[in-house]
Amino acid sequence: MMTPLHPLQPAPSIEGLPEIDATVVVCSYNRRAWLLEALDSIRNQSVPSEVEWEVIAVDNGSTDGTWEALELLAEEWPRLRPIREPRPGKSFALNTAICNARGRVMAFTDDDVVADRFWLWNVISSFERFDASMIGGRVLPLWMTERPSWFREREFRGVIAHWEHGEVPFRIENPAIVPSGNNLSAKTEVLRRYGGFHTGLGAGRAHRGADSELGVRLLRGGEVIMYTPEPVVYHRVTPKLLQKSHVRRWFFRRGMAHSVMEAPTENGMPKILRIPRWRYRIMLVTAWQYATALVKGDFDAAFYHETRLWMLLGFAAERWGFYA
Repeated sequence: MMTPLHPLQPAPSIEGLPEIDATVVVCSYNRRAWLLEALDSIRNQSVPSEVEWEVIAVDNGSTDGTWEALELLAEEWPRLRPIREPRPGKSFALNTAICNARGRVMAFTDDDVVADRFWLWNVISSFERFDASMIGGRVLPLWMTERPSWFREREFRGVIAHWEHGEVPFRIENPAIVPSGNNLSAKTEVLRRYGGFHTGLGAGRAHRGADSELGVRLLRGGEVIMYTPEPVVYHRVTPKLLQKSHVRRWFFRRGMAHSVMEAPTENGMPKILRIPRWRYRIMLVTAWQYATALVKGDFDAAFYHETRLWMLLGFAAERWGFYA
């Protein structure tokens, strides 16, 4: 189960420095080539000249020359501030960026995305339009492989980090659709006050979903989260993401993250072996659907139901203390 988070404090290195409009954050581990392409898309942002912004790139212990490449790039691009975070786990890297950020607003994206040219300006403009603590923008797929026959856009969009909810902005109140970390922005003061990203979750950990957990935590704290379609990034969809073994692991770890996030809401709920009773019913129904699809020879449908079983197993594994 999760431990309470403590507020994050600004790093000594930025004490006394003036606040600026925005900080862009990209964290990376051993993906130098993609990181440089992501940073190139950020470097080419179309932002009014009066806007003051910086870019923090956090090297999370890479061994592929990422740090050396960042140092070289920073020499010709003063806006870039490379930072090292040796503790493994993306949440540690993200929290290091939060402590070092000078921007009033922080815009997070990943090293496997390409940002739309107007992404950052649309992020900043969204905070000017809406009195929100967090804003999520669209994450659209950048296909680098063919879609397999079993791929269902609606059911598997999380696997490829596809996150969008139409063309009209709205306030997010449903914990199931909090923003994706590929295109998540928030006020720096709020991030520090809430303790940043949970270091027991996220890339590099057994549990995934640190971005979702942060969004849910802000919702429970009464913060306003908005969806705005204008800030757009494109996420690479590689053959590896669509390997069935990867998809199974993704759902298993997603189930573990759901177990952690939902625990605070289960007080007084009837349970068997630390799992809410209603989940056993869902597991039985899903197993029946899986078996039925196999008997009918509908293997694409069978794989869909199988992934739901992996998610339920991940939920149970976390409750029973098994970590994969």
